[in-house]
Amino acid sequence: MVLTVRYDDTKQVETFLLAVREAEDSEMEVYSMQSPLGSAIAGARPGERRIYHTPSGTIMAVTLLDAVPYGPTHQATGEHEDSPASPLVPSR
Repeated sequence: MVLTVRYDDTKQVETFLLAVREAEDSEMEVYSMQSPLGSAIAGARPGERRIYHTPSGTIMAVTLLDAVPYGPTHQATGEHEDSPASPLVPSR
């Protein structure tokens, strides 16, 4: 899944691929389901806020803005114009 999140403390928005392994030819950042962010955001719905701890111990709050299936158009643009937003990020 391609996720767009907002880090609540900085209001920074990031789009990344949540995957079990790195996608070939992807220019996007890839997070695994086992990463602190990946495990925190798993199962979230757009608009839902989650809290997680970074490896250094910092507490982070993040809000899921969008989740769409990963497809060929993401490799070049990071966007997938013809897919509707997913109502739910798959959980483990």
